[in-house]
Amino acid sequence: MTRRRARWGLSFRARLTAFSLGLVLVIGLPSALVVLWEPWRQLYRDIERTELALRTVDAAIQDVEIEAMSRFALEMVDALAAETPLDAAAPRALTRESAFNMLLSEGRLLSPEQTREAMLAGGAEADDLDPAELARWYGFWEAELEQRPGLRELLARNRRLLADTLQTLIDADVDAESVYLTVDPGAAAGGPYAEHLAFVLDSSPWWDSVYPGELYNLVESDTTDWRASYDPSSGGSPGFYHNRVFDPESSFLPDVDRDEWGLWFTTWLAGRPPDAAATAPTHVLNVDIEASRILTSMLGAGAVTLLALLLVATVILRVTRRMTRRLAEPIAALTAGAEAVLAQRYEHVVPPLGQGEFQQLGEVFNSMIGSVRERVNLHDTLTKMLGEELADEAARSGLVLGGQRVDCTILNTDFAGFSNLTPLMTPEQTVGLLNTYFSELVPLIKQHGGFPDKYIGDAIVAIFGAPVHLQDHALRAARCGVAMQARVREINDARIARGEPVFEMRVGLDSGEVVAGAIGCDLKLEYTSIGEAANLASRMEARCPIGHVLMSENTRARIGRARLDAVALLPSAGREIVKGYPDGIQAHVLVVHDRLITRPERASAANRFYHYAPATPEAIAASIGHDAVLAPDGEDPTGAPINPEPKPA
Repeated sequence: MTRRRARWGLSFRARLTAFSLGLVLVIGLPSALVVLWEPWRQLYRDIERTELALRTVDAAIQDVEIEAMSRFALEMVDALAAETPLDAAAPRALTRESAFNMLLSEGRLLSPEQTREAMLAGGAEADDLDPAELARWYGFWEAELEQRPGLRELLARNRRLLADTLQTLIDADVDAESVYLTVDPGAAAGGPYAEHLAFVLDSSPWWDSVYPGELYNLVESDTTDWRASYDPSSGGSPGFYHNRVFDPESSFLPDVDRDEWGLWFTTWLAGRPPDAAATAPTHVLNVDIEASRILTSMLGAGAVTLLALLLVATVILRVTRRMTRRLAEPIAALTAGAEAVLAQRYEHVVPPLGQGEFQQLGEVFNSMIGSVRERVNLHDTLTKMLGEELADEAARSGLVLGGQRVDCTILNTDFAGFSNLTPLMTPEQTVGLLNTYFSELVPLIKQHGGFPDKYIGDAIVAIFGAPVHLQDHALRAARCGVAMQARVREINDARIARGEPVFEMRVGLDSGEVVAGAIGCDLKLEYTSIGEAANLASRMEARCPIGHVLMSENTRARIGRARLDAVALLPSAGREIVKGYPDGIQAHVLVVHDRLITRPERASAANRFYHYAPATPEAIAASIGHDAVLAPDGEDPTGAPINPEPKPA
């Protein structure tokens, strides 16, 4: 090797690297440029087609018509300013805009049933519109348009024109989302127009449209360049514009607008009557192109380029194989080692590869296999303890076993009336039945990211949020509790059908700061948690209605606006008296379906220990002395969406 380096001036590795780089430059670079340019070529095509469409629309609408529609929109800005603040809440704005566009497209106020059917057919949420509020706004728009003869027909005709233009663009393979008309008095006009412009019309269905005078915040949406292109005070002028195709601030990807509806690449045609003053409002025709497709295609082009480079690398390997014949044995040994790793045969050992660099490589490779073997063994052990998800998280972020303060959620379960039911069975039957339930319930805890802490007789204690930190531990624990109750019902339905004894369960949840860690001595260590949350979770379980889940206000607050499927939320109307808490606490019942489960004081037979009856959440509340009722549509009285109506038993 020394003699060759002296003759050629470079080592074999250096010459092979130089040769590979030369092939990449000669073969890979031109191909990469062709592939990378294709998405930008399609974007330029879309820009040309939207420009043609916007100029066609602009030519089809007379200046006097645009002036009349724009004037109406600006009048509505002033008329609605006293009714609602700028950027009004979405549900109210949705009803207002839906009423206006229903008036134009349908010509009448649809009944609640017709409204729901139309929205469902269009893929919209059918519960967003209040019929009474919709009727009120419909009357408002009808009265406003009656005061302006001919305006209603003008707006309806041009709304159809925008919708037809959108369809034309879609037929031309442009991923356009909306075509709309806006009016902008300019920032110099002050008032709401310092940061806003006003919508006039758009092409969307009536339940997803804008209304004349609806304001759009240019600053929050980061679209100030839009106004600067045509505002005279900023040096702009009427004409056709679009977002920058190359944006240095985003790694030369296209500049896109981000608002509450998504990502958009926008093209616009700004105009003003020829004889209008410099301070006259500007009307702007716009097309929003769904930008995620554009970005995805450009990133996809990068992936294709990478694939091309990999293909070039394959060619390089085939060419250089003849140059490395004398290295075949070491390479084959390393390949066999890599295949053993892929096949998870971590006991494989690469034999000695001679001297020099390959010897060192073989030793490092064997060390790597040993490290992987240790990690796999550790991962398998953690999987048995924590479950697959937590084991993966522990591998990424580490596992803290020492005592630490951590915010987590404690789940506590217990079988109702266990001590009264077990005398009806032999000890062997009792243990076998407990194992039947635990073998189904513990995997659910792991599936939801919980740590099964301990068994206490017929009770299970689980921790969510330790020893691996979880941001959404309260939501996971609540979903786990619901899933466990559902699984218990599946087990019980099958066992009752076979005439076998069953257990029914209560689940309690509380969230808060606890001390979690490995507790004990050298002879026996146990990972567990100590703190108020563990105590209160046990109290919640004791107060829980049979077959359901009771969580404290601490857990409810951490869940926030997240959705819990297949249950109803029964919020507390007052503070419940709980042992150890003289001031009481607020608690919430997660009603798992609408089944009322009770048990008599004495059991007559194993399968008649529990009484089952269909019940509403109100009946379940009454059965435990709970004075709350279910909020409408399964929502918390605070307005946070929780879940749909409970499913029948």
